[in-house]
Amino acid sequence: MKTSSKLLIILAIAIFVLPLSILSYTVSRGRVGLDEYSNTFHEEATQSDKEDRYLKTTALPAFQKVKVLGHAPKPGNINIVFVKSDKYAIKIDKNSASHFSATVNENRELVITGEEPYFYHNTVYIFAPSAQELTLKNVGAKIEANTEHLAILGDSITELRFAPESSIGELIVELKNSTVSMSNPQRDVASPDAQAGNAKLDVFNSNVRIEHPNFDNMQIKAERSKIIFDKGSSGNLINSLYLHTLGQNSITLDSVGVGSIKGALSEETTIDLPIQQLRKLINNQ
Repeated sequence: MKTSSKLLIILAIAIFVLPLSILSYTVSRGRVGLDEYSNTFHEEATQSDKEDRYLKTTALPAFQKVKVLGHAPKPGNINIVFVKSDKYAIKIDKNSASHFSATVNENRELVITGEEPYFYHNTVYIFAPSAQELTLKNVGAKIEANTEHLAILGDSITELRFAPESSIGELIVELKNSTVSMSNPQRDVASPDAQAGNAKLDVFNSNVRIEHPNFDNMQIKAERSKIIFDKGSSGNLINSLYLHTLGQNSITLDSVGVGSIKGALSEETTIDLPIQQLRKLINNQ
């Protein structure tokens, strides 16, 4: 074979192999970069004293309650992650942090506000020893919290969801002027071994759709409201349910199993539930 032919063959092989080698190297480097980013971001989001790289940390004085105030009339959603820490601080993505304001007032309340539209569709990491009370106004929220007790006070909110990592022993929700889809606050709620907690729901002039209810005890007080247990909730169980209604209300819970049911219903309340549950409710009023 002529030398020129050999050179042409070698050149052809090089032209084919070299791009593949570069691609393989690039993919490998990209994978390492992605893993490094993921690990670093997780450390920043879970450790209050981790050096800022992707998130901006704002140290705060001690606070007992949290208020997140959005904007009317078209509120968006925000992710709120409570991180247990002996230090008080918040962390927000560096690219969005300048659009947020976080202050602690004289009542030891952390008040979080922001500029539209940057305020919405962001995640706020709140560092504190415990999560006890959260007020939401003109904002929907997806919450991640691991706590024995959490009270949520909502005014004009559109969504109330809980991350799969959440575990809340007792949940108290007070809503007014809201139209809300509300998920279950227990992790792995679809599992038959999921730990059921307790819930109190107090609603005024609101529409609430509850997804996958799974509670030991649930108390519902409703006034001028509509409450629906989602049709996809079949197989979930409320061991003990107490209903108290004032004025005109609509309650639908025929898709969820109820162990015992008691309560006091107003004359204007309409309720949709299996006949055996209705008999229990009538006998226990």
